[in-house]
Parts: sequence; structure tokens; C-alpha cells
Amino acid sequence: ARDRWLKHGGIMLPTEARLYIGAFTWPQYIKDNLGFWCNVYGKDFSSLLPLAYKAHMNEPVVDEINPQQEATNSKLILKIDILRVKKGELKRWSAKFELEAILCAHAHGLFAWFEVEFPYDSPKNATEADKQLEDKSLKNLERKEGNMGGLVLSTGPNEESTHWAQTLFFFDNFPHLSQDDRILGEI
Repeated sequence: ARDRWLKHGGIMLPTEARLYIGAFTWPQYIKDNLGFWCNVYGKDFSSLLPLAYKAHMNEPVVDEINPQQEATNSKLILKIDILRVKKGELKRWSAKFELEAILCAHAHGLFAWFEVEFPYDSPKNATEADKQLEDKSLKNLERKEGNMGGLVLSTGPNEESTHWAQTLFFFDNFPHLSQDDRILGEI
């Protein structure tokens, strides 16, 4: 649509998108979704755990994690200039990443989240009432320095919740991380 309908010099909103990845820990999720197999009406069905794990955790899960569940730092893995990106560039891409553990815990998987940025120029003649209304209507958007200096809508775990949440990719095994351990990967 952009290539067909946007006039030369037109504005794309948002102007930039960024995708991040990190590792998370969530023992309660594992217990809630798999733990009951150890005691089903007083019977031990733990032999079904591998099958139950595949049924529950083989697909990505959209849910919210909180900052205390971040087992590593997050890394930028994709940055898109929405005005200039070509369709083919989005069909196939890859990124290597290195995550550093920030706490001692089991890493239950990776989580992905995104930010989009909107250019912003504050009106020069805005009244105080205009500024208060603007602050209320933009509560999920944050002015961030750097990048393009605009308003940023983030779905990260350190930001206010959105309906997009984060996407969780559970590991088959849950490695125990110690402070400063590294997870290397490619997506």
C-alpha cells in the first residue's frame, strides 16, 4: 500500500519499528500448566509430562511477563525504517544475538517484544489544557531520547501493558543461569 498510494514526501506512521529478544524465567507458569500431571486425583501421571509439555509449550504463547521475570538483558534484533523498507527485506531475515544473565534462575524461554516510533513536534502555541489532554491521551507513548526523538509505543515488560503483550518461546530444557552467563543464538 505504501509503494502504491503514498505520495512523494508523504508521511508514514509509525516511522520506525524495532524488535527485541530476551530470556525469561517463569516457574509458576510451568507449575500451573504442567504441575498438575504429578497429582491427578491422587494419581501420578508424571510419565505424561513430555507429551503435556509438547501440547502446551510447543507453540509461541502471547502473554505478559513482568520485569522481575527477565532473566537476561534484551537485545535489538531487527530495526525497520518503515518509509524505506522493501517488501522482500521482511520476508527473510535473520539476526544473531548474545544475551547476558542478570539474575540466577532457570531460563524457561525467549520472549520477543516491539517498539514503534512516531515523529513528534510539540505545538508551539499549545495551551496548558492542550498539554494536559496530550499527556492523558499519550500515556502508553513515551518520549525517548535518541533514535528519531519521537513518541515510542513499546510492548516491553518494563512499560505499561498493552494488548500486544510479549510473545514467549519456551525452551525444551530449562538451563540454569548464573549472573553474567551468556545465551548465544540466531533467529
